[in-house]
Amino acid sequence: MACPEIHEIDIRNILSGTTSKKNLELLQAVVYLISDGQYNQKGKNALAYILSHGQKYGVTVANLYQDFLNVGVDPAEIFQPMYNNNKKEFLFYWLLTPSGGNHQRYTHKGWCYDYSSDFEGATNSDWTAQAINQSWLVKKNLLISSVKSIYNIQNAGNVSGSLYNIHRLRDVQNNGGVKHRPKAYYKNIPYELETYTLPLFCDIKDQQLFSKEINVLTENIDNYYEDYYEKGYNLDGCMSPMAVQIDRLIGSKEGSDGGILEKLFKSL
Repeated sequence: MACPEIHEIDIRNILSGTTSKKNLELLQAVVYLISDGQYNQKGKNALAYILSHGQKYGVTVANLYQDFLNVGVDPAEIFQPMYNNNKKEFLFYWLLTPSGGNHQRYTHKGWCYDYSSDFEGATNSDWTAQAINQSWLVKKNLLISSVKSIYNIQNAGNVSGSLYNIHRLRDVQNNGGVKHRPKAYYKNIPYELETYTLPLFCDIKDQQLFSKEINVLTENIDNYYEDYYEKGYNLDGCMSPMAVQIDRLIGSKEGSDGGILEKLFKSL
């Protein structure tokens, strides 16, 4: 995974000039929360920031708690001893766990991934696959509602899915080394870019350009996995062509130059 600062730079550069600094900071916190929030203390800080600054966006403890009830969480759950009928405590548990080094398996498998049928994801003794999916559905809705509130647009779902996949693209680029072997679930990123991001381009020439980039990314990812898993090549060597292309799509890690998607989001 990429460090939080790199992800913040990506969101800042992609959305810079499209909204106020405060709005941008909220979106940075939300994207981090839904993707990596359960990984470490920074996730708790992000959620605390969202709850203290999100009221004008309709993000409140009461609304988030209601979202969990809407996706099927038993209302009696709030009376468990660990929550003691405290909705805020409930949110900090349900939005920030399962935690630890395997956090990506609970949030990184795709914007519309159904975790309820994913038994591999239900490895934490306190969590069922259904509960993991309910948490993911609320996280997605949090980003969509925040985007819709800030930009007042109808295609907030597409924009949100795109911001999520920008996060995943940077993680692909940074998942190097033996400890972080390529994750098979990242192979659906080109499909998701085609599904959620491509329709955001209004100009036909821009659509054609981005469509070509998606085709190249698909080829690069396929080659990456084939070279690493089937041929046993060095990970860094396998990554190089894809890493260059990811910078072309979302900009450099240092934020010194923007990518193709920066132009797209400037039209929000």
